[in-house]
Amino acid sequence: MATLEEGEDLSPEQIDALLERAERRLKEAQQLVSTVSDSKVPSLPKLQHDNISTSYITTEHGIVRTEPRSTVSGAQRRLSEQPRKFTDPVMVKQQHKQKGKRFSHPSCLL
Repeated sequence: MATLEEGEDLSPEQIDALLERAERRLKEAQQLVSTVSDSKVPSLPKLQHDNISTSYITTEHGIVRTEPRSTVSGAQRRLSEQPRKFTDPVMVKQQHKQKGKRFSHPSCLL
């Protein structure tokens, strides 16, 4: 069908043809929607965990939680909570250079 320029008048036959085409498009769209809604959409399985009876996992209202105190032994926890000694590699290198010098006076460090 030819495109209409602005200001052109349509004849009653053209109006009827446009309305029929629009009606067909609406019916096709409705059939497509009903086909999609009628088709069987597979349902997703619910995520369920096995009932694991361990000392570090608890289940509350379907939510699995871990007990951090139970996952690490007491000795390992105490070891991790102790302060750690940090050795700066730059300082170690400077100390090795100083051992080679004869004087260990602070003015010799410059």
